[in-house]
Amino acid sequence: MLFRKKLDIELNEELIKKNKVPLLIKDPLWKSMVANIKDRKINNISQELSRLIKEEKTIEVEISRIKKTKNDITNRILEMSHKLNEKNQDQAGLEMQKARQELREATNQLNALYEKKEELPAAIREVNFELLNATVDRASACLIREDNRNQKVEEEISQLREKLNTLREKKEEAEVKMQLYYQFLHSLLGPEQMEKLDRQLNYKYEE
Repeated sequence: MLFRKKLDIELNEELIKKNKVPLLIKDPLWKSMVANIKDRKINNISQELSRLIKEEKTIEVEISRIKKTKNDITNRILEMSHKLNEKNQDQAGLEMQKARQELREATNQLNALYEKKEELPAAIREVNFELLNATVDRASACLIREDNRNQKVEEEISQLREKLNTLREKKEEAEVKMQLYYQFLHSLLGPEQMEKLDRQLNYKYEE
């Protein structure tokens, strides 16, 4: 195949979604391919995708941490409620108020993280699709370039084959003539003189 112009490839995002395209930066085949491609756009999009994936993991860790904190605060509030009558009312009231404020803050933080977590998968898919588009564009350009190189190599190989065939014919022609000359000289000079001639020419006669 021989591509002379840019390949016109338009990706269908809905079809891509149905085909469940993997996260490209984690795909072994994609990694292997882009290792041979130097492209700033692909590099920038890859970094953005990596950042979003790390952010998603960070949020999951933070959610787990705040849920534990919230659970600890809730347990503290329950303990305060049980011991409210055993302590100074004013002091217990202040501690309860502070704990409830901490609980509200933890709840707000948790809600914000859940909201962000819900947004991230769509953002990751969008950037992954953007990376796919950039990769397809660059890969198609590289395919054209390598195909053109391959065509040139094939042409050179073809020329070398022709040259080799020509040289082989010349060699065979020369060998036929050499045998003819050898036979002629052998018939005139005799074995002893031919042995001397053979040593000088380093020639081996094939009957």
